[in-house]
Amino acid sequence: MLTINAATASRSRTSQQEQAVLQHVAAQARTLGLDERAAQHVFKVQIALAKEVQQTALQNPLDENGIPSWARGLDLNNDLRPVLTELNDRIVRELARAAIHLQDHSLLQRLTDEEVTMGGVSATGKQHLTEALLAVGNGTRQEEHR
Repeated sequence: MLTINAATASRSRTSQQEQAVLQHVAAQARTLGLDERAAQHVFKVQIALAKEVQQTALQNPLDENGIPSWARGLDLNNDLRPVLTELNDRIVRELARAAIHLQDHSLLQRLTDEEVTMGGVSATGKQHLTEALLAVGNGTRQEEHR
């Protein structure tokens, strides 16, 4: 029972952290004039893809602990989350800067296929990322016509 409760608590903390990230993304998107839902959707897809990669890594551990040597000793709250927050902020700023150019589906699909090279990311995941990025561009186009 303790294992189930610990797993449930861990999922709850993860969900709360994801919601905090999505709320932060929405606030930043609003400030930068991006469609909040489209920006959040990019991050929802990114979170799902990260989970795919994590699952692949856990199924194919690099060592007996399943943790790469470079990651041992890193603290999620003190070492990783601050860096991830800065990276998320930068991604939203870049989405705002590039939004007008995120309207060509075939180009986005090609870029996603060529640039997302991390093992564990499925073709379906790449397609979802392409569609999420396209929605950011389409949101920009809709805003321009208002």
